[in-house]
Amino acid sequence: MSNLKMFDGTNWIDICDCDVHIKTSATWNLLDPWNCVTKYWNGSNWCEVICCVCPPGFIVDPVTKECTKTEIIPATPSSGLTAPVVYGANSSAYGAERSRLYENISAKIFPLNGYQNTSTCASCPNGYQVLDNFGVGTVTTISATSVVGNTVFSNIAPSTTDGRLNAAGIWATGFPPNVWLKVQFCITIDVTKTYIFAIAGDNQIQAHITSSTFNGGVTDLNLVNLWGSASPTGTPTSAGYPNSFKIWHMFPITLPAGVHTLVLSGMDFGTPATFGAEIYDISEANMMTLMANPSLTTTDLQPYIIFSTLDLVTTPPFVIGLPGDSVTWTCPEGYVLTGCFGVPSCVRKLTTPCGICRVYSDIPTYGVDTVGFFCRDYEFETVYLNSVSNITDLVTELNSNPFCTIYGLYYDNGDGRVRLEILSSNPVLETCPCEYLSITAYKRE
Repeated sequence: MSNLKMFDGTNWIDICDCDVHIKTSATWNLLDPWNCVTKYWNGSNWCEVICCVCPPGFIVDPVTKECTKTEIIPATPSSGLTAPVVYGANSSAYGAERSRLYENISAKIFPLNGYQNTSTCASCPNGYQVLDNFGVGTVTTISATSVVGNTVFSNIAPSTTDGRLNAAGIWATGFPPNVWLKVQFCITIDVTKTYIFAIAGDNQIQAHITSSTFNGGVTDLNLVNLWGSASPTGTPTSAGYPNSFKIWHMFPITLPAGVHTLVLSGMDFGTPATFGAEIYDISEANMMTLMANPSLTTTDLQPYIIFSTLDLVTTPPFVIGLPGDSVTWTCPEGYVLTGCFGVPSCVRKLTTPCGICRVYSDIPTYGVDTVGFFCRDYEFETVYLNSVSNITDLVTELNSNPFCTIYGLYYDNGDGRVRLEILSSNPVLETCPCEYLSITAYKRE
């Protein structure tokens, strides 16, 4: 907890546990440092109240108010042939016709099919059209196209790195052509609103969704197909119709709050091979601004990415079964088999209580060579310091010790004050609560 107390008229209570309301001009609001930034004045600065500090790699679960960490490892195939999931191929053709932002497709009749309308143009990007209702309905209009100099959404140079498909594409080593490579993701949407769903594939890509909230509930609903074809049905296929991958196709769509299972499938007609998808939490107007910016960087786009196929590429790599092979997947003890992270994976959720102990000690700026950590009067850990002659040396020595980390450094009337943290995952805290911990600095005889 925070170690900051409020007096309720009878007792001093941790500020993070208080049921205290403050009055604004209009209403009473709960003082809630767990979910709303709350600051206190320490005499010099406004400092944020931190109710829960977690060990490295853990995050706060706002419901359980514990520190949690999800570990994901590849599932183990016990039989059959597999292939590792890796970065997709890179090509100067990917994104060569830039990126498109289409009209909102939420009210369209699914699926939408994209194909090369040769009666309009046999090869030009404008001839690649996306129609709803299996490709025979209304044309999905184009709201914006990225500017030529924008290397995040365009690949005009050309290069093998510019454009989103070069950045986010995936494939499986040794996976054969003319067969669908399928991956599956569970995506949690916290707020119902319009997001932007983007896809492209060499040579084809399909997107399906299963959800209890999308369109009132759907199972394996085919959303979008981008064909490498001159036919709205996707046949015959041909590598001669490349705008399924020369264009990064972006579709605004309203996604309701809830967990959605997104299935993506890519098919290659012959090397190179890749397909990719991303979901952006950004308005259509703001996306147009990004697309029109010739100086846009990947760093500028990153805050808006809430899903990317790029996340499937890990070390060690996830593996997927090759076509025609029956693969049995297993997990180590303590892990659960899931298909939510692209391919068969093993997941384990770790929890630890909130609380890095903030233990204070006034430490002289000289004459110190030992720091002892105590539970009540029992010294359970000693850090011996070498060549410590000032407070800077002391901080350096303590930071090199894996037992503790320096939280901050303060000065008070010429005496150095070092704030030390003991991580809640340390075994000591299982038997010694924070309030019984103390630190003493001294010089050995």
